[in-house]
Amino acid sequence: MSITHIVLFKFKDSASADTIQDVCNRMLNLQHQCIHPTSNEPYIVSAKGGRDNSSEGMQVNSDLASRSIALTAGLKKFTTTQQGITHGFVVEFKSAEDRDYYVESDPAHSRFKASLKDIVTKAQVVDFAPNTY
Repeated sequence: MSITHIVLFKFKDSASADTIQDVCNRMLNLQHQCIHPTSNEPYIVSAKGGRDNSSEGMQVNSDLASRSIALTAGLKKFTTTQQGITHGFVVEFKSAEDRDYYVESDPAHSRFKASLKDIVTKAQVVDFAPNTY
């Protein structure tokens, strides 16, 4: 059964546009860099991603928005939209076993994750098997 792996990033305020673009490019290039240890072939079925541009209007929690309005001068600007998450990626795997290898053992993915420690403040991941509820 295939697995859909969704990854959302919140970047540090200090991350430049060029740095964010580099992270996005490297995230998408994992599709070609992650090689299965048995087949010696790339095993990610597909990868896509981009900057959030939702117009659905559900990004702001009303309680969170109320608290942000009450902030006073001198405090850091508070971001309510998507809790600061700005970029999302969808990665497809043929199986849970492939996803597990990617998450737990793949050296290219491990290097990529390690490279984010000074750039990303939050990474949120949701995985699911289509039509499994």
